Amino acid sequence: MSQRSTPPLIVGHRGAPRERLENTLPSFERALSAGAEGIELDVQLTRDGQVVVMHDPDLGRVTGGRDRRRLLDLTLAEITALTLQAPAETEAAPLLTGRAPRLAEALDLIASFQARVAVEIKWDTGDPTAIVEAVARELTPTRIARAALISFSRGVVRMVKKRRLIDTFGWIRSRPLEEEHREFLREIDPPMMVLKKTLATPEFLTEVVRPGREIWVYSLNDRADVEQFLPRPVRGYISDDPVELLRLRRSEHAL
Repeated sequence: MSQRSTPPLIVGHRGAPRERLENTLPSFERALSAGAEGIELDVQLTRDGQVVVMHDPDLGRVTGGRDRRRLLDLTLAEITALTLQAPAETEAAPLLTGRAPRLAEALDLIASFQARVAVEIKWDTGDPTAIVEAVARELTPTRIARAALISFSRGVVRMVKKRRLIDTFGWIRSRPLEEEHREFLREIDPPMMVLKKTLATPEFLTEVVRPGREIWVYSLNDRADVEQFLPRPVRGYISDDPVELLRLRRSEHAL
């Protein structure tokens, strides 16, 4: 494998989800204890206007389909009291269980490792004011020192910039840019972009890379991914298996 002058950051995608239940404190701690330099996590809004760390807008996938209630119909206390589960990808741990943490808990844990964190604000349609304000209430100087707020939602990204909530904010893209997206990119000029790996071709990176803008890519999980992206101007490798990427770094000195 080739060498780079600046090693990429290895970032746990929802922690270390192949070994611990995604988006839980044990998952974050597993990735960080193994040496990951960052965590990417997701947040949703609850019925009582609080922020919970969870990827999906409902409980279906993390309850084996037994409970399909929407997070917007539940309070934070109701959600964090639930035991969640998901099948593991290895036979050694056939079932992963855990509880959804509050955003504040997650940020405090990650800050204790002095690691980077990208908080994805999940919002599909309508006015994002409620969730942006709820996230803003959790942001203390210690928690945001190495944090970024990111989203697929242009409304969220625009509001985060307008309110100057944080220095580092980013736009997530999984599809090519059309003219309206290019206009938005010129208008907002985010200091960070998070790209799906199939989108982050050399040609696309030429279009979006600029001085001072970090590019993170998801999800890079094995040697083949690493070899593909090492020559590209990508700062963060978001991985479902950060422990494996760290093993590659130690064994081959390639990252």
